[in-house]
This record gives sequence, structure tokens and C-alpha cells, in this order.
Amino acid sequence: MKTKVLFLALLFISFASVSFAQRLSAKTKYQIARIEETLTSQLLNNADAGAASQAYLPSAQTMQVQSGTLVTKNAAEPTLASAKTTDFQQPGRIAYIDLQGTAAVARVERESSNGHVVDFVSLLQIDGEWKVVNQVRSYAESPALTLK
Repeated sequence: MKTKVLFLALLFISFASVSFAQRLSAKTKYQIARIEETLTSQLLNNADAGAASQAYLPSAQTMQVQSGTLVTKNAAEPTLASAKTTDFQQPGRIAYIDLQGTAAVARVERESSNGHVVDFVSLLQIDGEWKVVNQVRSYAESPALTLK
């Protein structure tokens, strides 16, 4: 009898754990979809500089190295947001998103007239909306490499 009770208790715990994991997974999938929406509609495919600037926090920075020198710009400025997409030959793709709680990092890859562009984008969820905190850009002549 004790064996049956113990078996039923373990069975219940295992089903409860699976149910909790499925709910957590659904919540995570929802948040990743929200991040993809922010990156795609406001950064990758924007025709409107105002839409892109809304994706950034006012203090967000875009950083890259040009001729060996670090160049840092305010990413929220509409002029920078519109300039970022003008030389891209295609919308680009989100290579991956790493999410933990209210923080995420995304890798965005695009082709431009200058070659292959990879942006590493840091995001935070603020008041239910995902905002870009910082963006680090790298240009390369050859295709981007993703190591797993």
C-alpha cells in the first residue's frame, strides 16, 4: 500500500513539473515573439525613422570600430536610425535571441553595400515593451560566422 501511495505521489509530481515547464515555455515563446516583433518591425524593415527611434531607449548607444577607432553614437536619434537602413540591400535576419527574465541579447545579420553587417543588440523589457539598450555593429567582407 505504501508503495502505491509513493508511486502515485511521484507520478503526480512528475506531471505537475511537466505542466509547469510547458507554461514557462509558452511564456518564453511569447516574449521571444515580442522581441522579434520589436527588431523586425522597428529596426530591420523600417521605412520610417521615427519607428526605429521608438525601439531605442533615449540613452541607447550604437558602437562600432572604424579604422581602428571606437565610434559611439546616440542610437535614439532619428537621423541615425534612418541612416542605418539606407545602405542595406535586404531586410536582414535575426540569427538568435538569448532571453533571461527581462533582459535579452539578439544577433542580427544583414547585407549592405559595405559588406556583411552583424549587430549585437541588448534589450530590456520596460513597462511590458522591449527596448534596445545598446547596439554593437561589426562590418566584414566575408559572411558572418556563428559559433555554437
